Amino acid sequence: MIKKNWKWFAGGLVLVILLVAGFLAWRVLTFVDHTFQDKPRVSTLVSPTPDAEVTATAQARVGGVVISSTPIVPTVGNAVTANPVTAVVGTAATAAPTPFMYDPNLPLLQRIRNGQRITLLYMGYSGPGHDGPYLTDTVMVMSFDPKTSTVSEFSIPRDLYVPFPIGPGGTNSWGKVNGVFSTVMKWEEPTQDKVDQKYRWTDDKSQLNSAANLLTDTVERIMGIPIDIWVAMDFTGFRKLIEAMDGVNVCVERTFTDKHYPRNDNDQVDASEMTIHFEAGCQKMDGETAIRFSRSRKSEDLQEGGDFARSLRQMKVVEAIKQKATSGNLFFKFLDILGALDNNIHTSLTFDQARGLLGYIQSDDGKKLQQQIKFDSEVMSGVNGLVTDFKDPVLDYVLYPTAGKGNFKKIQQWVQEDFAHLPIRREQVWVQVINSSNNVGAEDRLSDYLIGLGYHVSGPEKASPIDSCTLYDYTNGTVPDNVALLQKMLPGLKIITATPDKKPYPTAPGLILYLGKNYNGVLDVTGSN
Repeated sequence: MIKKNWKWFAGGLVLVILLVAGFLAWRVLTFVDHTFQDKPRVSTLVSPTPDAEVTATAQARVGGVVISSTPIVPTVGNAVTANPVTAVVGTAATAAPTPFMYDPNLPLLQRIRNGQRITLLYMGYSGPGHDGPYLTDTVMVMSFDPKTSTVSEFSIPRDLYVPFPIGPGGTNSWGKVNGVFSTVMKWEEPTQDKVDQKYRWTDDKSQLNSAANLLTDTVERIMGIPIDIWVAMDFTGFRKLIEAMDGVNVCVERTFTDKHYPRNDNDQVDASEMTIHFEAGCQKMDGETAIRFSRSRKSEDLQEGGDFARSLRQMKVVEAIKQKATSGNLFFKFLDILGALDNNIHTSLTFDQARGLLGYIQSDDGKKLQQQIKFDSEVMSGVNGLVTDFKDPVLDYVLYPTAGKGNFKKIQQWVQEDFAHLPIRREQVWVQVINSSNNVGAEDRLSDYLIGLGYHVSGPEKASPIDSCTLYDYTNGTVPDNVALLQKMLPGLKIITATPDKKPYPTAPGLILYLGKNYNGVLDVTGSN
């Protein structure tokens, strides 16, 4: 029977294949039309030269030894090689074939191969059907440096008071940074006469593009760096993406409870609150759990309450998504992911750029790069002296730069200083100096010096004298660049390695440096005379 009617079976099979191929093509084309742009974004800034105040040499006296605190990129450990671009990225000619054909001469890929920085702005908003649907309560700059295989993440607090050039000729309006995107998306004037020509729109897609471009141009001026790509995603896309990926693995740093988490995304539907709780430790999160972890900001725990702690948690989830996306196990979830993102994510990338990047990361060079990438997460906050609270008569609570309203110079210096110290910063560890020597004030002087070298430094302290300088490494040896540079400064430094559970208290820094009686200053590691 089958042999007799094989032509019918073959014809039916071909028809099914054609129907499936047609559906896939339609699905992909629909996604492409909704998501990507016809032309790549052009930054309003040229690539900046390092700020003079960042690169200038400053003299400091540490324990009686005159040293230089010129920012450097330490060549310790394995973070940087003698020829970092070639070693890390390789060339297009050696790349293995990938399922996604791409042009190796695509300018974006050429920049990566040339070791040039690529910067992306991620904006997260709740979306239609939610309270404050277009307020971007997540504004995050992610800057990739191919030379050190490091992604620097800068979280911008939603209450930062900023000027944004929406008016004719680029004249400024003022407001919180999380309201810039919404200003365009919720435009209530009968005409667009009060909107600069470059931000005007003709339909829903161009309106969202204009909103995203306005926020991106605003953030460029705050941070002082050009932004090449923007990505905007709503809550629905965020949830559905994680569900389509079958969850993500997130490491919760400390246990916390939030008794005032909103029960519904829209308080017009349900304004009541609920209690959410997270235990410390690595765990798998579904979409809803990841949203709650990322949005919680009312914990009574001082270290987990507020927007700054929330920003750090959002960075953890972003990194978890990146880890899952590059795991190579999502091929058969392609349509699920496409469906999750369609109409919920938008980007300034063109389809050719996106295809090129996807093809590149699947090549041998791209896979090699993925294995070496680390994240350097930084939060703009009052703790690092960048912003300060201010009571606004209209907006109530806002944040001003500590340098003054609209003065972002210190913030821009902070960005450049971070870029200058990536091998140290990317290990994401804090160090504390404890003075157990007879050298009065050495803990403060050395702490200041370490800050100049890019270290995350906790408040210094004093303790009973000990004989020799000793470093307690509670990271179990996972921060070799930080440790190696301390060894270079302090020859003969005694190192005791332990696991994090051996810390003297749970929130203790990962590195604790005791200065002993043999401490008499440090060696100059800047290479200056």
